[in-house]
Amino acid sequence: GILAMDTKGKILLINDLAKIMVDGNQKLIPEGKNIRQFIQNQIVLDSIIYNMSGENSTVIQKNISKDTIYKIKIDPVHFEDTDAVIGFIINIENVTEYVKLENMRKDFVANVSHELKTPLTSITGFVETLKINDDIDKNTRNHFLDIIEKESNRYRGLIADILLLYSIENGQAW
Repeated sequence: GILAMDTKGKILLINDLAKIMVDGNQKLIPEGKNIRQFIQNQIVLDSIIYNMSGENSTVIQKNISKDTIYKIKIDPVHFEDTDAVIGFIINIENVTEYVKLENMRKDFVANVSHELKTPLTSITGFVETLKINDDIDKNTRNHFLDIIEKESNRYRGLIADILLLYSIENGQAW
């Protein structure tokens, strides 16, 4: 959604999507009205009012509700080639899906890291045990080697799964 206003908060222009995103007062024609009269979503209104005082662009991300996250970008409009601010252009973007996907990606990376560390730690531990203990009987040594082989196969499988996910994500044939 796009909203243009002067420095006093008077709406100069607002598109239909912005009207919906700010929960605009449907009884009013927004152009010419102060944002305090028109914007009914208090979080959006407070975010705009608090951040429209600067001479530089501001980007904020707000949880509008439990299931909705907006990125609000406030760009000052300067009078010709001066530092004098004569208004603001506000861009409101619903970034809920992007944030959810980013969180899923972070969780995935954390889980993959953990899953890769587990067999590697096991392999390393058994290799160190075999190295420092020359007097391990053959059955115990073979048992340790079987565990190392099993964990190596598990590690190989995890890497294959990651490569498969990567190829699916990039639309490549596997």
